[in-house]
Amino acid sequence: MRSETVPLRRLQAFLDESSVQPLAGRFLVPGTADADIIFSDTPISFMMGVNAETGVVMDKHHPLLGVPLQGKAFALRKGRGSCASSAVILELLYLGTAPSALIFREMDPILVLGVLLAGALHSKSIPVVQIEDDAAWEKLATAQSCKITSKGLMIGDEQLPLDRPYSQSVKTSPEDDRMLRGEGYDLATQMAMELIVEFASIQGAKDLTTVSQVHIDACCLVGKTGLLVPQRLLELGGRVRVPATCNSLDVDRQRWRALGTDPDVSQFASKIGDAYLAMGASMSFTCAPYLLDSKPQQGDQIAWGESNAVAFANSVLGARTQKYPDYLDVLIALTGRAPVMDCDLDEGRRPTMSFHITVQLLTG
Repeated sequence: MRSETVPLRRLQAFLDESSVQPLAGRFLVPGTADADIIFSDTPISFMMGVNAETGVVMDKHHPLLGVPLQGKAFALRKGRGSCASSAVILELLYLGTAPSALIFREMDPILVLGVLLAGALHSKSIPVVQIEDDAAWEKLATAQSCKITSKGLMIGDEQLPLDRPYSQSVKTSPEDDRMLRGEGYDLATQMAMELIVEFASIQGAKDLTTVSQVHIDACCLVGKTGLLVPQRLLELGGRVRVPATCNSLDVDRQRWRALGTDPDVSQFASKIGDAYLAMGASMSFTCAPYLLDSKPQQGDQIAWGESNAVAFANSVLGARTQKYPDYLDVLIALTGRAPVMDCDLDEGRRPTMSFHITVQLLTG
């Protein structure tokens, strides 16, 4: 038997007062904002593209180079990776230097996850909106400011109504439901399952699946939250429920003194690895988990972070994994459950493009 759990209770309560019909787009994360607009049709990666302390755009090839995003409604056509961008928006929210709202033309699940986690762990959140109407997006391109309320997006005197993310509920197992209620589980596992179900609903996933292993990408030193997140989950009783490996750290844990790296940075980065080891992850610290003896087999359902590993797993190994945002991989490790989407499904793995290559052999 399977039950259905409708997530996003916060969002439903937030929108109860609204009776307008959806036109312009939908909420991804609820909230309110009143801010000047920074608009960009050019995708950007928050990782290495936005300063994680100041919120200033630092991508030298981006038109917004040098523009501060703090306190602004950032209207961005779409993100451009990396998996660690979720860690950057989390750090910005923690420090108070984040945009006051994110408005996407194409939904960016990586940044959405970072906002959800900031709300759950630090009670700091911002509204995230996806615009689905071309005319509404064009209005944002020329507008100076906007307001986001429970009734929608207001540009000048014009109200653009917004809908809930998805009406589709996520199917959960009886064990999932016990995790959601915290029955026999620690607070870290309960929080992890709540966030997984909420994220799955925002993605449009209809189901969760059990994974056989996890590769945690969220090991890099983005800022203070890089350590605060695993430490907090550890304090709440978090332990991995499936075998988990760790991505490379920003420091050589054994040789940083001999290499002459900064002691404060080195010790801080090492503590990130220590926290995941304390949660039960194995001491791997590699961005190539496919070289380990624990590599998955064809058809295995796994949850790997790290872009190159995801590509290798889905192609060469024939395993199945999405490209997960940093920290969603950690949440999956704590529960053993992941959203079912895209390349997890047979239809999501069918090729849509073929290449025909003609080779001319050179003879001596």
